[in-house]
Amino acid sequence: MPAQNPLSLRDAVQLALRQNPAIAATAAGVKASDARITQSHSGALPKVNYSESYTRSNNPVFVFSSLLTQHQFGLENFAIGPLNRPNPLNNFQSQLTLDQVIYDAGQTSSAVRASQIGRQAAGEDGRRTALQIIAGVTRAYWDALLAAESLKTAEQAIHSAEADLARAESVRAAGMSTAVDVLSIRVHLAAVTEQRIQRTGDLDVARAALNDALGAPLALLTTARTSVAFGV
Repeated sequence: MPAQNPLSLRDAVQLALRQNPAIAATAAGVKASDARITQSHSGALPKVNYSESYTRSNNPVFVFSSLLTQHQFGLENFAIGPLNRPNPLNNFQSQLTLDQVIYDAGQTSSAVRASQIGRQAAGEDGRRTALQIIAGVTRAYWDALLAAESLKTAEQAIHSAEADLARAESVRAAGMSTAVDVLSIRVHLAAVTEQRIQRTGDLDVARAALNDALGAPLALLTTARTSVAFGV
């Protein structure tokens, strides 16, 4: 497995601020607040409405009024027959209207101020989240660094115990010690081996916690236990 570049605390913080889901969530909240401000301002903007309608009928009143509205009423329409029993008439209308609020008792300005306050709150929430993430990453980073150093210490203790065992077995083979001396060193070697197992688990947990603070998959670094280094 190729060696990986040391992960400095500064790099860890910057990585967390880029990819932690909590940062993305607060950024989305800020964008939503900006959109609400724009929406609040729309209350003072003019509104254009367009509508269409279609009606067909032979009702005398409908036909008479529709012809007048369409400016198509002629002398022939005064005839008693067509006036009482007109042919069906199609009436198609298109309407374009413009509405402009002149006074709304301060509703629009109040909505804008409320949206602006919400935007400020969203910004403060984002800053608070960033500070919490920085604190969490810093704590998890040093916990992982301490766990890595503890594992190194446990591995050095095993190397020392193995060297002591080799020397004790050589001395015993020369008839200058007893089996009890060798056994006591074996017991010590078993104890430091158990410590190394515990320290390995502690490092895996610490790195998973660091990954969680970074917004990365929990198992990203645990598979590269011996190759991932830390740097300040």
